[in-house]
Amino acid sequence: MRYNRKQHSIKHSHLIIINTNYKKRKINNYGIEKPNTGEKILSFIVEKYISVKGYFPNDEFINDKLPKLLTDATSTGSNELVKFIKENMNSMLEEYADERNEFENLVHDQWGEILGNLEVLIIMCFESVNLHSRDIYNKDSDDCKLNVLMQLHARALRVSNEILTLLKTGYGDGANSRWRTLYELSVISAFLSKNEFYVTKRYMEHEIIRTYKDIKEYQNYYERLHPDDDYIPNTDNFEKIKEQRDELIEKYGKEFDYDWGWIPKEICKPYFKALAKFVNVDHLIPYYNLSSASIHGLSRGLYNTSLPSEKQEKILHWGASNYGLGETIQNTAISICQATTWLLTYKPSMDSIIYQQTLEFFMIDMKNSILEMDNNNYCSNN
Repeated sequence: MRYNRKQHSIKHSHLIIINTNYKKRKINNYGIEKPNTGEKILSFIVEKYISVKGYFPNDEFINDKLPKLLTDATSTGSNELVKFIKENMNSMLEEYADERNEFENLVHDQWGEILGNLEVLIIMCFESVNLHSRDIYNKDSDDCKLNVLMQLHARALRVSNEILTLLKTGYGDGANSRWRTLYELSVISAFLSKNEFYVTKRYMEHEIIRTYKDIKEYQNYYERLHPDDDYIPNTDNFEKIKEQRDELIEKYGKEFDYDWGWIPKEICKPYFKALAKFVNVDHLIPYYNLSSASIHGLSRGLYNTSLPSEKQEKILHWGASNYGLGETIQNTAISICQATTWLLTYKPSMDSIIYQQTLEFFMIDMKNSILEMDNNNYCSNN
Protein backbone atom coordinates (compact mmCIF):
# COMPACT_ATOMS: atom_id res chain seq x y z
CA MET A 1 0.00 0.00 0.00
CA ARG A 2 1.44 3.36 -1.06
CA TYR A 3 2.49 5.72 1.70
CA ASN A 4 0.56 9.01 1.60
CA ARG A 5 1.94 11.77 3.81
CA LYS A 6 -1.35 13.67 3.80
CA GLN A 7 -3.52 10.65 4.70
CA HIS A 8 -1.07 8.50 6.61
CA SER A 9 0.51 10.88 9.09
CA ILE A 10 2.51 9.37 11.92
CA LYS A 11 0.04 8.97 14.78
CA HIS A 12 0.84 8.64 18.47
CA SER A 13 0.07 4.92 18.22
CA HIS A 14 3.24 4.56 16.20
CA LEU A 15 5.28 6.21 18.90
CA ILE A 16 4.41 4.14 21.93
CA ILE A 17 3.31 0.58 22.70
CA ILE A 18 1.25 1.64 25.67
CA ASN A 19 -2.52 1.83 25.91
CA THR A 20 -3.13 5.58 26.13
CA ASN A 21 -6.92 5.35 26.32
CA TYR A 22 -7.79 7.49 29.27
CA LYS A 23 -10.77 9.57 30.18
CA LYS A 24 -10.84 12.95 28.51
CA ARG A 25 -12.42 14.61 31.54
CA LYS A 26 -9.36 13.74 33.64
CA ILE A 27 -7.15 15.58 31.19
CA ASN A 28 -9.54 18.51 31.09
CA ASN A 29 -9.32 18.73 34.88
CA TYR A 30 -5.67 19.64 34.40
CA GLY A 31 -6.53 22.22 31.72
CA ILE A 32 -4.92 20.18 28.91
CA GLU A 33 -7.14 19.80 25.83
CA LYS A 34 -4.63 18.17 23.47
CA PRO A 35 -1.91 16.40 25.46
CA ASN A 36 1.37 15.52 23.84
CA THR A 37 2.89 12.05 23.83
CA GLY A 38 4.85 12.59 27.05
CA GLU A 39 1.75 13.78 28.88
CA LYS A 40 -0.20 10.75 27.66
CA ILE A 41 2.50 8.35 28.86
CA LEU A 42 2.76 10.08 32.24
CA SER A 43 -1.02 10.08 32.65
CA PHE A 44 -1.20 6.38 31.79
CA ILE A 45 1.51 5.46 34.31
CA VAL A 46 -0.12 7.48 37.07
CA GLU A 47 -3.58 6.04 36.35
CA LYS A 48 -2.15 2.50 36.27
CA TYR A 49 -0.40 3.07 39.59
CA ILE A 50 -3.60 4.40 41.21
CA SER A 51 -5.67 1.50 39.86
CA VAL A 52 -3.24 -1.03 41.38
CA LYS A 53 -2.23 0.71 44.61
CA GLY A 54 -5.38 2.67 45.26
CA TYR A 55 -3.57 5.93 46.01
CA PHE A 56 -1.47 8.62 44.27
CA PRO A 57 2.23 7.75 43.70
CA ASN A 58 4.50 8.56 46.63
CA ASP A 59 7.77 10.49 46.43
CA GLU A 60 9.87 7.32 46.24
CA PHE A 61 8.03 6.13 43.14
CA ILE A 62 8.11 9.57 41.49
CA ASN A 63 11.82 10.14 42.17
CA ASP A 64 13.21 6.62 41.67
CA LYS A 65 10.96 4.51 39.46
CA LEU A 66 9.06 6.98 37.30
CA PRO A 67 12.15 8.31 35.40
CA LYS A 68 13.11 4.74 34.38
CA LEU A 69 9.58 3.97 33.21
CA LEU A 70 9.55 7.15 31.10
CA THR A 71 12.99 6.29 29.67
CA ASP A 72 11.83 2.79 28.76
CA ALA A 73 8.68 4.20 27.14
CA THR A 74 10.60 6.69 24.99
CA SER A 75 13.10 3.99 23.98
CA THR A 76 10.26 1.67 22.96
CA GLY A 77 8.56 4.49 21.09
CA SER A 78 11.73 5.43 19.24
CA ASN A 79 12.30 1.86 18.12
CA GLU A 80 8.73 1.61 16.87
CA LEU A 81 9.08 4.87 14.98
CA VAL A 82 12.29 3.65 13.30
CA LYS A 83 10.49 0.44 12.33
CA PHE A 84 7.57 2.40 10.89
CA ILE A 85 9.87 4.71 8.88
CA LYS A 86 11.83 1.79 7.41
CA GLU A 87 8.62 -0.01 6.41
CA ASN A 88 7.31 3.09 4.61
CA MET A 89 10.60 4.60 3.43
CA ASN A 90 10.33 3.81 -0.28
CA SER A 91 6.81 5.13 -0.71
CA MET A 92 7.69 8.17 1.39
CA LEU A 93 10.69 8.95 -0.84
CA GLU A 94 8.59 8.42 -3.96
CA GLU A 95 6.04 10.96 -2.82
CA TYR A 96 8.67 13.56 -2.00
CA ALA A 97 10.39 12.86 -5.34
CA ASP A 98 7.10 13.48 -7.16
CA GLU A 99 6.66 16.78 -5.34
CA ARG A 100 10.26 17.78 -6.06
CA ASN A 101 9.94 16.98 -9.77
CA GLU A 102 6.71 18.95 -9.95
CA PHE A 103 8.40 21.94 -8.33
CA GLU A 104 11.50 21.73 -10.54
CA ASN A 105 9.19 21.80 -13.57
CA LEU A 106 7.75 25.03 -12.15
CA VAL A 107 11.27 26.50 -11.83
CA HIS A 108 11.98 25.45 -15.41
CA ASP A 109 8.79 27.09 -16.68
CA GLN A 110 9.75 30.36 -15.02
CA TRP A 111 13.56 30.41 -15.31
CA GLY A 112 14.33 27.71 -17.88
CA GLU A 113 15.31 29.98 -20.77
CA ILE A 114 17.64 32.14 -18.67
CA LEU A 115 19.16 29.12 -16.92
CA GLY A 116 19.69 27.59 -20.35
CA ASN A 117 21.57 30.74 -21.36
CA LEU A 118 23.73 30.48 -18.25
CA GLU A 119 24.56 26.86 -19.05
CA VAL A 120 25.52 27.80 -22.61
CA LEU A 121 27.68 30.64 -21.25
CA ILE A 122 29.54 28.23 -18.95
CA ILE A 123 30.16 25.88 -21.90
CA MET A 124 31.40 28.81 -24.01
CA CYS A 125 33.82 29.79 -21.22
CA PHE A 126 35.23 26.26 -21.17
CA GLU A 127 35.55 25.94 -24.94
CA SER A 128 37.15 29.36 -25.46
CA VAL A 129 39.79 28.83 -22.75
CA ASN A 130 40.47 25.33 -24.01
CA LEU A 131 41.25 26.67 -27.50
CA HIS A 132 43.29 29.63 -26.24
CA SER A 133 45.40 27.59 -23.80
CA ARG A 134 46.35 25.18 -26.60
CA ASP A 135 47.74 28.09 -28.60
CA ILE A 136 49.84 29.28 -25.64
CA TYR A 137 51.09 25.80 -24.73
CA ASN A 138 52.17 25.25 -28.33
CA LYS A 139 54.42 28.29 -27.95
CA ASP A 140 55.49 27.80 -24.33
CA SER A 141 54.72 24.47 -22.66
CA ASP A 142 56.43 25.52 -19.40
CA ASP A 143 54.33 28.59 -18.67
CA CYS A 144 53.86 28.15 -14.88
CA LYS A 145 51.65 31.21 -14.52
CA LEU A 146 49.29 29.88 -17.17
CA ASN A 147 49.14 26.56 -15.30
CA VAL A 148 47.94 28.32 -12.15
CA LEU A 149 45.40 30.44 -14.05
CA MET A 150 44.12 27.29 -15.73
CA GLN A 151 43.68 25.57 -12.36
CA LEU A 152 41.77 28.57 -11.03
CA HIS A 153 39.60 28.62 -14.14
CA ALA A 154 38.86 24.89 -13.92
CA ARG A 155 37.69 25.38 -10.36
CA ALA A 156 35.62 28.40 -11.43
CA LEU A 157 33.88 26.26 -14.06
CA ARG A 158 33.21 23.53 -11.53
CA VAL A 159 31.71 26.01 -9.05
CA SER A 160 29.63 27.56 -11.84
CA ASN A 161 28.13 24.16 -12.62
CA GLU A 162 27.40 23.64 -8.92
CA ILE A 163 25.59 26.99 -8.88
CA LEU A 164 23.65 26.03 -12.00
CA THR A 165 22.53 22.75 -10.40
CA LEU A 166 21.33 24.54 -7.25
CA LEU A 167 19.48 27.17 -9.29
CA LYS A 168 17.69 24.52 -11.38
CA THR A 169 16.39 22.92 -8.19
CA GLY A 170 15.33 26.22 -6.61
CA TYR A 171 18.03 26.58 -3.94
CA GLY A 172 18.86 30.23 -4.48
CA ASP A 173 20.56 30.81 -1.11
CA GLY A 174 22.84 27.82 -1.64
CA ALA A 175 23.66 29.01 -5.16
CA ASN A 176 24.41 32.48 -3.83
CA SER A 177 26.77 30.99 -1.25
CA ARG A 178 28.67 29.13 -3.97
CA TRP A 179 28.82 32.35 -6.02
CA ARG A 180 30.89 33.81 -3.18
CA THR A 181 33.61 31.28 -4.02
CA LEU A 182 33.30 32.00 -7.74
CA TYR A 183 33.70 35.72 -7.09
CA GLU A 184 36.86 35.12 -5.04
CA LEU A 185 38.29 32.93 -7.82
CA SER A 186 37.62 35.59 -10.46
CA VAL A 187 39.23 38.32 -8.30
CA ILE A 188 42.33 36.21 -7.59
CA SER A 189 42.62 35.29 -11.28
CA ALA A 190 42.51 38.96 -12.21
CA PHE A 191 45.13 39.89 -9.61
CA LEU A 192 47.55 37.16 -10.68
CA SER A 193 47.02 37.95 -14.34
CA LYS A 194 47.79 41.64 -13.81
CA ASN A 195 51.01 41.09 -11.81
CA GLU A 196 54.40 39.50 -12.28
CA PHE A 197 55.00 35.77 -11.81
CA TYR A 198 56.51 36.20 -8.32
CA VAL A 199 53.00 37.08 -7.06
CA THR A 200 51.68 33.82 -8.50
CA LYS A 201 54.56 32.00 -6.82
CA ARG A 202 53.68 33.54 -3.45
CA TYR A 203 50.05 32.52 -3.97
CA MET A 204 50.98 28.88 -4.58
CA GLU A 205 53.55 28.72 -1.78
CA HIS A 206 51.00 30.07 0.70
CA GLU A 207 49.27 26.67 0.58
CA ILE A 208 51.94 25.46 3.04
CA ILE A 209 50.81 28.10 5.57
CA ARG A 210 47.20 26.94 5.42
CA THR A 211 48.18 23.25 5.55
CA TYR A 212 50.32 23.84 8.64
CA LYS A 213 47.45 25.60 10.45
CA ASP A 214 44.97 22.87 9.51
CA ILE A 215 47.22 20.02 10.70
CA LYS A 216 48.06 21.84 13.92
CA GLU A 217 44.39 22.40 14.69
CA TYR A 218 43.59 18.76 13.89
CA GLN A 219 46.30 17.62 16.29
CA ASN A 220 44.87 19.84 19.03
CA TYR A 221 41.54 18.01 18.78
CA TYR A 222 42.76 14.55 17.79
CA GLU A 223 42.00 12.88 21.12
CA ARG A 224 38.47 14.31 21.21
CA LEU A 225 37.86 13.30 17.59
CA HIS A 226 39.12 9.75 18.18
CA PRO A 227 38.52 8.99 21.88
CA ASP A 228 38.57 5.19 21.40
CA ASP A 229 41.49 5.09 18.98
CA ASP A 230 44.87 3.97 20.34
CA TYR A 231 46.63 4.98 17.11
CA ILE A 232 49.09 7.84 17.53
CA PRO A 233 49.37 9.98 14.37
CA ASN A 234 52.73 10.24 12.66
CA THR A 235 54.20 13.70 13.28
CA ASP A 236 57.03 13.41 10.75
CA ASN A 237 54.96 14.99 7.97
CA PHE A 238 53.87 17.79 10.29
CA GLU A 239 57.47 18.58 11.22
CA LYS A 240 58.41 18.72 7.55
CA ILE A 241 55.54 21.12 6.78
CA LYS A 242 56.41 23.23 9.84
CA GLU A 243 59.98 23.50 8.57
CA GLN A 244 58.73 24.63 5.15
CA ARG A 245 56.34 27.11 6.78
CA ASP A 246 59.15 28.59 8.93
CA GLU A 247 61.35 28.99 5.85
CA LEU A 248 58.57 30.85 3.98
CA ILE A 249 57.97 33.23 6.89
CA GLU A 250 61.69 33.91 7.10
CA LYS A 251 61.74 34.50 3.34
CA TYR A 252 58.66 36.75 3.05
CA GLY A 253 58.16 38.12 6.57
CA LYS A 254 55.73 37.42 9.41
CA GLU A 255 52.80 38.88 7.43
CA PHE A 256 53.01 35.84 5.16
CA ASP A 257 51.45 33.82 7.97
CA TYR A 258 48.15 35.74 7.64
CA ASP A 259 45.20 34.31 5.71
CA TRP A 260 45.79 36.67 2.79
CA GLY A 261 49.48 37.09 3.52
CA TRP A 262 50.52 35.95 0.04
CA ILE A 263 49.46 39.38 -1.30
CA PRO A 264 52.58 41.60 -1.49
CA LYS A 265 51.94 44.58 0.77
CA GLU A 266 53.80 46.89 -1.63
CA ILE A 267 51.09 46.17 -4.23
CA CYS A 268 47.92 45.86 -2.18
CA LYS A 269 46.72 45.56 1.41
CA PRO A 270 46.53 41.87 2.36
CA TYR A 271 42.79 41.29 2.58
CA PHE A 272 40.16 40.32 0.05
CA LYS A 273 38.16 43.55 -0.29
CA ALA A 274 41.35 45.48 -1.05
CA LEU A 275 42.14 42.84 -3.67
CA ALA A 276 38.72 43.30 -5.29
CA LYS A 277 39.23 47.07 -5.34
CA PHE A 278 42.66 46.68 -6.92
CA VAL A 279 41.19 44.76 -9.89
CA ASN A 280 38.18 47.11 -10.05
CA VAL A 281 35.40 44.65 -9.25
CA ASP A 282 34.69 45.84 -5.71
CA HIS A 283 31.22 47.02 -6.82
CA LEU A 284 30.11 43.39 -6.22
CA ILE A 285 31.18 43.48 -2.56
CA PRO A 286 27.60 44.18 -1.30
CA TYR A 287 26.48 40.93 -2.97
CA TYR A 288 29.57 39.24 -1.53
CA ASN A 289 28.57 40.36 1.98
CA LEU A 290 25.04 39.04 1.48
CA SER A 291 26.32 35.68 0.27
CA SER A 292 28.70 35.53 3.25
CA ALA A 293 25.70 35.88 5.56
CA SER A 294 24.21 32.74 3.98
CA ILE A 295 27.39 30.79 4.73
CA HIS A 296 28.00 31.73 8.36
CA GLY A 297 25.78 31.06 11.36
CA LEU A 298 25.23 34.69 12.35
CA SER A 299 21.73 36.13 12.74
CA ARG A 300 22.11 38.07 9.46
CA GLY A 301 22.06 34.72 7.70
CA LEU A 302 18.45 34.18 8.79
CA TYR A 303 17.45 36.60 6.02
CA ASN A 304 16.46 34.37 3.12
CA THR A 305 17.06 35.63 -0.42
CA SER A 306 14.57 33.02 -1.62
CA LEU A 307 11.68 34.89 0.03
CA PRO A 308 10.24 38.39 -0.57
CA SER A 309 11.02 40.89 2.21
CA GLU A 310 7.41 41.00 3.40
CA LYS A 311 7.40 37.19 3.84
CA GLN A 312 10.62 36.92 5.86
CA GLU A 313 8.92 36.88 9.27
CA LYS A 314 5.80 35.04 8.12
CA ILE A 315 7.31 31.90 6.59
CA LEU A 316 9.81 29.53 8.17
CA HIS A 317 11.39 28.53 4.89
CA TRP A 318 13.37 25.28 4.80
CA GLY A 319 13.08 24.05 1.21
CA ALA A 320 13.42 25.23 -2.37
CA SER A 321 11.88 28.35 -3.90
CA ASN A 322 11.38 29.79 -7.37
CA TYR A 323 11.76 33.34 -6.05
CA GLY A 324 14.85 35.54 -6.20
CA LEU A 325 17.10 33.55 -8.56
CA GLY A 326 17.78 36.45 -10.94
CA GLU A 327 20.58 38.19 -9.04
CA THR A 328 22.54 34.98 -8.52
CA ILE A 329 22.16 34.06 -12.21
CA GLN A 330 23.41 37.51 -13.18
CA ASN A 331 26.34 37.52 -10.74
CA THR A 332 27.37 34.02 -11.81
CA ALA A 333 27.39 35.10 -15.45
CA ILE A 334 29.50 38.16 -14.59
CA SER A 335 32.04 36.30 -12.47
CA ILE A 336 32.60 33.32 -14.77
CA CYS A 337 33.01 35.71 -17.69
CA GLN A 338 35.53 37.77 -15.72
CA ALA A 339 37.48 34.68 -14.66
CA THR A 340 37.54 33.59 -18.31
CA THR A 341 38.50 37.05 -19.59
CA TRP A 342 41.66 37.16 -17.46
CA LEU A 343 42.79 33.96 -19.15
CA LEU A 344 41.82 35.01 -22.67
CA THR A 345 43.67 38.31 -22.28
CA TYR A 346 46.77 36.56 -20.93
CA LYS A 347 49.08 36.49 -23.95
CA PRO A 348 46.12 37.39 -26.18
CA SER A 349 45.63 36.55 -29.83
CA MET A 350 43.11 37.72 -32.40
CA ASP A 351 41.05 34.60 -31.73
CA SER A 352 41.07 35.05 -27.94
CA ILE A 353 39.92 38.67 -28.29
CA ILE A 354 37.00 37.50 -30.44
CA TYR A 355 36.15 34.84 -27.84
CA GLN A 356 36.28 37.41 -25.05
CA GLN A 357 34.03 39.89 -26.84
CA THR A 358 31.57 37.13 -27.76
CA LEU A 359 31.27 36.18 -24.09
CA GLU A 360 30.77 39.81 -23.11
CA PHE A 361 27.98 40.38 -25.66
CA PHE A 362 26.26 37.14 -24.62
CA MET A 363 26.47 38.10 -20.93
CA ILE A 364 25.04 41.58 -21.55
CA ASP A 365 22.13 40.03 -23.43
CA MET A 366 21.53 37.73 -20.45
CA LYS A 367 21.54 40.65 -17.99
CA ASN A 368 18.97 42.49 -20.11
CA SER A 369 16.74 39.40 -20.18
CA ILE A 370 16.92 39.09 -16.38
CA LEU A 371 16.14 42.81 -15.96
CA GLU A 372 13.16 42.51 -18.30
CA MET A 373 11.90 39.48 -16.40
CA ASP A 374 12.26 41.27 -13.04
CA ASN A 375 10.36 44.29 -14.39
CA ASN A 376 7.54 42.06 -15.68
CA ASN A 377 7.29 40.32 -12.31
CA TYR A 378 7.24 43.69 -10.52
CA CYS A 379 4.46 45.02 -12.78
CA SER A 380 2.38 41.85 -12.34
CA ASN A 381 2.63 42.14 -8.55
CA ASN A 382 1.59 45.81 -8.39
